[in-house]
Amino acid sequence: MTTKNSNNEKQIRRLQENLSAIRKIAGWTTQELGDEIGVTKQTVSNIENDKTTLTLTQYLAIRAKLYGKISDNPENTVLPMVIEILVDKGDELDEKEYDEAKTKVAAVSAAAGGGTSGEVLNSLFASAIAGTAAGAMLLAGKTAGAVAGGVVVAGKAVAGAAVGLGLAALPLVGVLGLGAAGLSWLATTQGSSKKKKNKGKSNDNDDEQKQ
Repeated sequence: MTTKNSNNEKQIRRLQENLSAIRKIAGWTTQELGDEIGVTKQTVSNIENDKTTLTLTQYLAIRAKLYGKISDNPENTVLPMVIEILVDKGDELDEKEYDEAKTKVAAVSAAAGGGTSGEVLNSLFASAIAGTAAGAMLLAGKTAGAVAGGVVVAGKAVAGAAVGLGLAALPLVGVLGLGAAGLSWLATTQGSSKKKKNKGKSNDNDDEQKQ
């Protein structure tokens, strides 16, 4: 029981630390998030600025609203991965790696707060975490977000990522809200990556023939 309570407290703390970034990536203003969970925008601001401690009730309310947001917006594949990295699986990163992930996500959230969304936000997130421990964690399938993250970060095949995780991974697509739009974008990313690879090989062959 003590271990479970400790884990709950850690997740509540991590959500509070990253609430501003997560809120922006979800597409909410402080007023909108406040309306969603029944508090004022000042309360949301106080929580984000660590002036007020996030309660368990508020934590559960925010998580429920985030789940709904993910389900209703399948094109936003960044949101579930950010929650996995910074809240649910933060313990899998050491302090330095976690701080790096927070910094990268904060930059992405600033763009989201400025109106960036969809494929552009997906690309920005992919570039931000490429080569980081958080990106490697997604690639290794250590988070639920790996269904999308493996492809987004490395430009690998969607089918390859799914096969690597096994059939049991398929239900995660619905849970994460990736949907057809998200998978379609990932497939496009894969196709572009393959074309670039093939073009590079073709150029190499041409150079060899010329020599």
